[in-house]
Amino acid sequence: MKTLLAVCLLLIANAAWGQCPFGATPVYVTPPDANGETHVQAGWDITIADPVNGPSPVGGTLVLCRRVFFNDDPLATTQAGKNAAFSINHLTGSGTVQTNQDRALWVSTGNPAGDTSTHYSMTSLQAETDLAGSPTFKGSGPDTEVAGASVQLSDTHAGKLPSTSMGQNAIRAQVFHRGGAWTSCPNGACLTAVRGITASIYASEPGNGTILAGGMFEAYTYSRTGPPYYTGIGMFLPSAMAIANGLRFANNEGLRVGDFGNKPGDWNIRSLGTPTSGMNYFGGPVVANSSLVTNQPANTDLAGTGVLPFSYTFAGHYQQPPICVVSDTTTGAAALIQVTKVGFTVQGVTGNAFNYICIGRQIQ
Repeated sequence: MKTLLAVCLLLIANAAWGQCPFGATPVYVTPPDANGETHVQAGWDITIADPVNGPSPVGGTLVLCRRVFFNDDPLATTQAGKNAAFSINHLTGSGTVQTNQDRALWVSTGNPAGDTSTHYSMTSLQAETDLAGSPTFKGSGPDTEVAGASVQLSDTHAGKLPSTSMGQNAIRAQVFHRGGAWTSCPNGACLTAVRGITASIYASEPGNGTILAGGMFEAYTYSRTGPPYYTGIGMFLPSAMAIANGLRFANNEGLRVGDFGNKPGDWNIRSLGTPTSGMNYFGGPVVANSSLVTNQPANTDLAGTGVLPFSYTFAGHYQQPPICVVSDTTTGAAALIQVTKVGFTVQGVTGNAFNYICIGRQIQ
């Protein structure tokens, strides 16, 4: 009887206030608002408990039933991001010091030293957006989105920032490795600052529908005022498409970069360096739909020109001699090229011009 009475009272309270979920007993009611109405701001839930998947059944859970604002700016006249269930507005130095990292929100997760127990996962912050039904979205620009997380950085500072070591980022992801080893790692990547996975769990990917391709990252930049350079993405791409339940997208792309121009200085992907710098490795076939260029006026290990007789020293270091071909462009006469691991010489009709193309096989 007491249990039935408690349930009836709970139903009456929720019907009257209608703002806390079923199972949360109202524990805090707001003062009357402008319309003279009170609202349940918080409740106490002792019914939601799952000893396997969480939460623990011990102690009950405080439930905030209405929107909550945090604001420590005494001069604020409005709440930024006010159309939110939970909004934080923090003024730097308000309750914090500016001699350390000044944060609006800090989330930390850890396990005890010497821990040998079995965990499912450890995550400091997780966000999920679930889209269902057939909604319609109105708007323009990047803010019209369905996203698990949307992060922006607004820079309106004046003058020049004096710090040469400051990072100015919408997102900074950094991993600190301070010990330990691994028995195996997914895709051979044990530590990744950012890992992007797009997994298809759709029963049948349409060949001509709205889902035509899946990509781990799609990077594009746009500038309203022009230079300097803008970088769309700079991170390690750990693998090709993840496959869930044996299903795939019709087309799979590890990285897609939208084309934004063809003027000199426009690069979809640019790897800076010299022939002795870090290399760019492609384990599979490389497809160039339009052209393959050296972008150098001078001769390179890939291609060049000269006047016979001629010799060239490779900038790269090769374990076997590259494969080279040569063509006399003056009279079409025969020309002989002799290639070693360090360079090549070309003999033919003295004074005739020629072109060459070389493909290296294995770099030291």
